[in-house]
Amino acid sequence: MKKRFKKVYIEITNICNLHCRFCPPTRRTKEFMSSSNFSEVISKVNGYTNLVYLHLRGEPLIHPELKEILDVCSENNIMVNLTTNATLINDKKDIINNHSSLRQINYSLHSLEENDITDIKQYMDSIMMFIETNKNIIHSLRFWNLQNGVTKNTLVISYLKDKFGINDSDLQKPSLKIRENLYLNQEHEFSWPDVNNDINLPNGFCYGLRDQIGILVNGDVVPCCLDANGEMVLGNIFTSNLDSIISSSRATSILNGFSNRHALEDLCIHCEYKQRF
Repeated sequence: MKKRFKKVYIEITNICNLHCRFCPPTRRTKEFMSSSNFSEVISKVNGYTNLVYLHLRGEPLIHPELKEILDVCSENNIMVNLTTNATLINDKKDIINNHSSLRQINYSLHSLEENDITDIKQYMDSIMMFIETNKNIIHSLRFWNLQNGVTKNTLVISYLKDKFGINDSDLQKPSLKIRENLYLNQEHEFSWPDVNNDINLPNGFCYGLRDQIGILVNGDVVPCCLDANGEMVLGNIFTSNLDSIISSSRATSILNGFSNRHALEDLCIHCEYKQRF
């Protein structure tokens, strides 16, 4: 029996049109996954999951073959979660409007803080206009940079309070349902794992290889969505079948280690995110 994953992250590009502190640039070669290569990936993950996230690093809306990629998912009955900084949502609306493969769109509002986006109302109006025409899709407005002094967060919150009548007590909730299929999700900023940081946490738990894997733009398979530099490559989906990759000795050791709340890989030891589980 095939192992089933709740989700598989597929990085269709590691290129982004913004520069954010929250999401450090990758050290890997910048590229796009062709729609033909994406189709091959989907053929290999089909049966292991019915949900893909078009994200590890990069901005999926800049992909020149986004329509073809979404069409491949639809043809294979694969649902899509898409994470975007939303700066191109108006430009790409004709491609993604009510596409049958789209299940959820996550809007990274924390992208605002370090970038030259000064007209917050125009930015939010374009998002809300898209949401209004796509009410059957789940929409998650995300602040993952809660900390003191984040001024643009305050401006967006004021916009949402005025538009939806949200009160201050509601804003204390980490997840707020604004209305059907529209949520505001807030979380404190975390540091992406890096073998060169000062974090040393040998104990903890992770859902990597348990309910998710990641596939980088070049086809390298990694245990989780936070291995954005490919430090723990388990194999390549273009040269090996997925079953042999996820049942390899390295993958099995990682999975068994976390079953006992032990991080065995250097990157996992340097990851603070596992403290949330």
